[in-house]
Amino acid sequence: MLLSLARRSVTHTHARFARRYTDINYFYLVYTLLSFLMLASYIVTLFRNSTADRLSLHNHLLLLLMLLFIEALVYSALYFIWDRDGVRPHGLKMVALGFSVLKRTWMRFVLLTLSLGLGISTPTLPKRTWLVITVLSAAYFAASLSYFLVTTLDRNFGAEEPEPQGVLFLLLIINVLNVVFYVYIFEGLMNTIKALKAERQTEKCRSYLAFRRVLTASVVCAILFTIIEIVDYVSPIEALGGYVWFFDEDWVNVLYYVVSAGVCWIYR
Repeated sequence: MLLSLARRSVTHTHARFARRYTDINYFYLVYTLLSFLMLASYIVTLFRNSTADRLSLHNHLLLLLMLLFIEALVYSALYFIWDRDGVRPHGLKMVALGFSVLKRTWMRFVLLTLSLGLGISTPTLPKRTWLVITVLSAAYFAASLSYFLVTTLDRNFGAEEPEPQGVLFLLLIINVLNVVFYVYIFEGLMNTIKALKAERQTEKCRSYLAFRRVLTASVVCAILFTIIEIVDYVSPIEALGGYVWFFDEDWVNVLYYVVSAGVCWIYR
């Protein structure tokens, strides 16, 4: 996901685009349509329920789906223009990266607050917990945005090639923050499930058990695709052909979509 950006060239002819990014524009077209359908169906579900039943979690999920759709729409426009003109529209790329980082940060925020029981088992969280969540989210957003900008800006913007040490340092920060998020999320999730079982809140407990299954499956998928990505980076896998872009980076978008759909279905 992150390694691939450093080795992408700035301009491509139509032929090279077709070889390196086979059908990526159609992938994002389908991804955009699916994101819109999920957003529209979730909005309909919210309006069918009474206002009294709406939780802060529902608003958080609504914003997440909006970011998911906007990001997909921008990427879809980017790749269609790139395929048509043979030159990547850098302004659109910067917008897409901004929405991508914002989506990823907000996803972590939503999963963390949900795992801690906000709006489900507890009406609010302690101020210290909010401070930790805010600092973690802000740090992840800053580190991820810095990484993507450093590895994407090029001479067309007057920028020099990034120092490998700087890129690796940003990668290290992002990976450490990801580990902290994952540990915090699963620890909070286990504590919330334990509390719900003690209070005999069966329905809420079932929802959190389903939530745990979604997260566990997503982590397993992420590990498998990361292994493929690393192997392909060290020794390119010829069998991937023109679809290497999916295993390099874009599988993450599918994973975010599936996790978002699972969480929205559980807490609809």
